[in-house]
This record gives sequence, structure tokens and C-alpha cells, in this order.
Amino acid sequence: MASMRTRSRKRRRRHERPSWLSDLERLAALPVLDRVETVAVGDIWAERFHTTPTHELIHVLDGHARIAYRRRSFAVGPGDTFIIPAGTPHEDIRTEGENYRVLYIFFDWPRAERVIRGINPSALLRAPEGVRPHLHLMMKELESEYLGENAGAQERLRVTLLEILLALVRYCRPAEKQIAHARQMVTLQRRRVLGAAVREHLQKHCEQVISLESLAGQFGLSPFHLSRSFSQEFGISIFEMLTMIRIERAGELLKQGELSIKEVAARAGFSNSNYFAKVFRRVNGVSPTEYQLKPKKEKA
Repeated sequence: MASMRTRSRKRRRRHERPSWLSDLERLAALPVLDRVETVAVGDIWAERFHTTPTHELIHVLDGHARIAYRRRSFAVGPGDTFIIPAGTPHEDIRTEGENYRVLYIFFDWPRAERVIRGINPSALLRAPEGVRPHLHLMMKELESEYLGENAGAQERLRVTLLEILLALVRYCRPAEKQIAHARQMVTLQRRRVLGAAVREHLQKHCEQVISLESLAGQFGLSPFHLSRSFSQEFGISIFEMLTMIRIERAGELLKQGELSIKEVAARAGFSNSNYFAKVFRRVNGVSPTEYQLKPKKEKA
């Protein structure tokens, strides 16, 4: 009976898995490249709708056109990338008087049919500006490899094509990009709050002995996570920040002129007055003694 319940729970977990995760698992199989062609498209392609038995990846090199596809029409120009699933009627209507030159990549991806047919052409054509040159470089790399005579080219072509297709899938998932952006903003906010709390703690307790392990334990984090988050937020390490705070505290105490250099070092958190003097000079350009006497000289 217990084993039946276990199997039932496993079946429920399988059914509860999000569809996008299953889609990604299907992408593990490499696509199969049929052929690559660079052609100047003539009016023949606009005379009637046509289909191809393989998926058709279109990358516009020159000119402008409209691709009629799924009862819609999409304007494309240099640098644009478009994908037509196998067996889908479409036509290319080039702008009159312009040379319309296109890189065609024909391929199969048996385990990812659903993914290919789910790509949103509009989202692809609206991809961020930096995406276009990235895709163009990968397309040209694939074309160059296809036309070359390098050993093992077939395997590299399939890997390059997989990289291109994965990029297309990523750029065509606006909802997922919004979720990723929202998660990033939450992460940044948490990091900002954590960084401020750690800095405040350092300012309040700079005269004490502070270790990364004890600090991490106080904030309920691993030393690695705390150190990494702090450095990402401020651009310096926790102990570089602590040193800056201690030197600033020492400067305030020196200006009061009531304590010896050794006492200032101790109250600022430095166990060694010689080391304190060395660090203070490196930061301020003068020794603690010179810094302490400077206001008196100015008054005189």
C-alpha cells in the first residue's frame, strides 16, 4: 500500500511539472541541419504560397520584404531573423526595386516541434537592439562553417545551430523575460538592503574583532554568499569597507586631539598601532601624527 501511495505521489509530481520545463528538456537533442543557402529572392516566391518539408530559418542580409505567414504579414529588413515551421504556407514579397538577399537555413528538430511552432515572430522581430548583431554573427559563423571544408564540420554545425535556436527561444519568451526581470529586481533590492545592514553593523562595531564567519552567522547566510553579495553591491570587499570605516573613525578621534596614536588605533579597531599608521598614511597621504597636528598648524 505504501509503495502504491509513493507511485501515486510521483505521478502527481510529474503532472504538476510546468510545461516550459518539459519543453526545455526536449531541446537536449541536437537539431539536424539539411542545408544552408544564400539567395537573392525574386518575385517567384511572391507569386504563390509555398511550403518546405523542413523548418526554415530566414536571416535577411539585404533589402526589405513582407513575409505572409499564418494569415499575418510581417515586415522584415537587414538583420531580421524569422522562422517558418515545416509545412507552413508562406510567401516572401520583396520591396519593389530592392535586392532582397537572404540566408536560408533548413533543418529538422524532431524533439522540439512544439517549441519551434510556439515561437512568436512578432517577439523575435522586436528583440532588443543588442540581439540582432549577436544573431547575425552566429548566422554568418554557421554559413562559413557550412561552406568550409573543415574536418568535423557537421557536428560543429549542429551545435552552432542549436545555439542559434536556443537564443531564438529565449528572445521569444517575453513573459519569461518579464518574470526573470522581476526576479532580478527582487534580488537587487534584497542585496541593497543586506548591504546597507552589513555596513551599518560595521560602523557600529568597527572597534571590535569582526570575522566573516561570525558576520555571516549573524545575518543567517553563508560566508561566500554574504561576501559575494556585499562585493556586488559596493564594488569592494567587506574588509575593505571595514578598513575605510576604521580609518574614518580614527580621523575623527585624531581631530579631537585628546588621545595618543596608540589609543586612537585601539578605539578604531586596529590591534597594531604600527599597522594602523601604515594604512592611515596610505589612505590619507600623511601620518596620524601629521594629521593630528595639522589643525593646530592651520590655527597658528
